[in-house]
Amino acid sequence: MKKRSGIAIVISSLVLVLVAFLAFVYFVLFDSFTLVSDISFNQVYSSYLMKDRLHYAAKGLRLRVKTLDETCFYDKESFISELSRIKGDYVLLSPLPSWYACQNEVNVSNLLPGSVVLGIGAESAVGYFDCLLVSDERAGWVEAGKAMAAETSSMSQNIGLVYDLDSIDYASDIIGCFRENHVSVFNRDGSSRLFASTTLDAMNKQGIVLALCPYATSFNSFFNSDSTVSWVVDYRLASVVPSGNLYGVVRPDLSLVLELAKATQKGQLSMNSLGYCYEKK
Repeated sequence: MKKRSGIAIVISSLVLVLVAFLAFVYFVLFDSFTLVSDISFNQVYSSYLMKDRLHYAAKGLRLRVKTLDETCFYDKESFISELSRIKGDYVLLSPLPSWYACQNEVNVSNLLPGSVVLGIGAESAVGYFDCLLVSDERAGWVEAGKAMAAETSSMSQNIGLVYDLDSIDYASDIIGCFRENHVSVFNRDGSSRLFASTTLDAMNKQGIVLALCPYATSFNSFFNSDSTVSWVVDYRLASVVPSGNLYGVVRPDLSLVLELAKATQKGQLSMNSLGYCYEKK
């Protein structure tokens, strides 16, 4: 009995030593990758955080998230003060902080001289970060289209596709994922205030219960007005869709950022595409 007890103590001690060693490696030896997020982005991203942490850890990086309070975006000096405290070998700004830095001409690369800084935004934002990642939603929406086409192949009802006519240029790529005449398209051409209500009425008449919405101005307030339709939406709309009606989300694929970050040289401005991915809820 004493022998078994002794063995158990030895095993427990070895486990504790192993845990302590792994913690030392993770918190001391691993380079750190800091995501600077706003509250809205963090609400969506938090559900994927553990998966991405494991992905980054497997590559020898410790992923941390710093969420900026909304008051930081009211005043340039507050924004700069908060941002200057950020630590990390690599720092990635989510879309809103990236946009705010660009709008207020804050050179984040100079502000954080010890970090390789990446931002997410439009091409006009180049020059404020060591590497600018230009969002490319197409791949994520095609991935969503293919996944939904496979899942709904036996459905008789059509799939809805809702978007502003001038907001995306890849609608045909999404439609091409489905069998012929299996997608009902609803697009806004202009600023019709009745677009959302007439679209929902038309979808109900056609018996549509599943729809994709890459982007549609002022449509988000209608997501909770009809509980019969489930939605795949851009990650920025996920928080306004009732959880019971959220079928999936298309979001930036932050796992792709890792290799881009490692290839970025401090002070040598570069620009790359940031692909999106589809996540079923």
